[in-house]
This record gives sequence, structure tokens and C-alpha cells, in this order.
Amino acid sequence: LSVIDDPVDQLQLMRDLALLAIEKRGNERDALEWYGQALMLDPEDEGLYVEMERLAGLTGAWDRLNFYTLESADVVSDK
Repeated sequence: LSVIDDPVDQLQLMRDLALLAIEKRGNERDALEWYGQALMLDPEDEGLYVEMERLAGLTGAWDRLNFYTLESADVVSDK
């Protein structure tokens, strides 16, 4: 991801990787991590949070949802 400079392109790639993790590998936990990274880039995207909440419910990874929620709040407050 470091070779992609445009945040919009980075965000789209993270969303695509999350979908691939679910659809091709059946790995909801990895998808949650990709969506979490995307949330760091766009903390005001409610759709990301909704999808992460769904995945946390499926995987039991509520700690990761909480982590990314708190981290994204820090990103917003730093703006």
C-alpha cells in the first residue's frame, strides 16, 4: 500500500482486499482488519463501521472493532 500515494486509491484497495478476504478465502477476521485500516483513512465513513460491526459479530472480534473505533476517533480529533 505504501506505493499508492492517493488516499482514495488506498481506501478502495483496502475495501477490495476486505471483500477478497471474505469472498475468496472466507476469512472475516482479515476483512475486519482491512476495513479497520480503511477506517483510519476515512473515519467518517459510517458504511465501514457498519460492515466492521457485522464482521465483529460473526467473528467475536469485538476488541478489534473497539480498537479501530477508538483509533479512528483520535484521527478525527487530530483534524
